[in-house]
Amino acid sequence: MSLAQNPFWSKTAGDICLCGKRDFEIKIFAGESELSNKLAFKINPGGFYGICTSSGTVGHSISFGDSDAAAVCAKNTAVADAVATAIGNEVKGKNGINAGLEIAKKIRGIDGVLIIRADKIGMWGKLPEIIGLD
Repeated sequence: MSLAQNPFWSKTAGDICLCGKRDFEIKIFAGESELSNKLAFKINPGGFYGICTSSGTVGHSISFGDSDAAAVCAKNTAVADAVATAIGNEVKGKNGINAGLEIAKKIRGIDGVLIIRADKIGMWGKLPEIIGLD
């Protein structure tokens, strides 16, 4: 069962701390983007693992960027949360994804980042396997 199929799951939840030895599929919700709900991280963490997402177009939180999803993967969920917010704030305009990826490259303690803005996607680092969804 994916977390998105869990009856307690919220499609706008952006912070996840996984702990377990089974496979997880974490669907990426990116608001009105055509890529929304079409991709998922497939992971088997075998320990604690954090995936946090920030967005300038989804949810109630204040963001200074315009990403549809800036997802950060890290072993420390609090770090993933803070970095997702920082990266999401940098994604502005047509070169926003590149700006966000450049920030990610300078931050220690994260494994990787995936950024979605409209119909564009950018990735950096070591991310879990990404699978396509119907």
